[in-house]
Amino acid sequence: MLIFRLINALFFVAVFFSCTPTKKLAKVNNELVESLKEDFSFPEDWMGYWKGDLEIFRKNKLVRTLPMALDHALTDTSGYYEWAIIYGEDTIAGRRDYYLKTINAEDGHYQTDERNSIFLDSYLYGNRLIAYYDVASTIIQSSYTRTGDELLFEILGMDTMPISTTGDQIVDGDTIPRVRSYPVKTMQKAILKKVR
Repeated sequence: MLIFRLINALFFVAVFFSCTPTKKLAKVNNELVESLKEDFSFPEDWMGYWKGDLEIFRKNKLVRTLPMALDHALTDTSGYYEWAIIYGEDTIAGRRDYYLKTINAEDGHYQTDERNSIFLDSYLYGNRLIAYYDVASTIIQSSYTRTGDELLFEILGMDTMPISTTGDQIVDGDTIPRVRSYPVKTMQKAILKKVR
């Protein structure tokens, strides 16, 4: 599986460089290839206490920074893990005690139990765990990405109403599908380091 991921990454890099060869893009793609070489076992290699600063953006502007931590730990139940998120200085009031449950490890399907009747389905792709869901009028994509000694936490919040609809025409004899674009309202990201 690791070899397959490396071949795919190298193919992507080769195609990408044939279109846009720049030093900056070369660095980004080299980092991508290096991250794919790391073969972390999920979720065992993701366990621990991770800390960093969460940056919150709205309309391309940083509006707030606050401390954040993830507390991931094994439990006595096989396939069930502590998956807590802590926001802010107050690590007790800001703690959200979630659990991660294995649904189908072979398919990379997991579920976060928020312990309030909400269950969020997540899917593992390489070293990235991704969830996609909506709350009220906001579509949310959240992800955890493990690279080296860091864990990148990201959340994107999109409006459920499209900002534009294009396509849905016939162009040069080809039927073009309708494509809806959604405005990204917020982004949150944190680069977290394992402290224990």
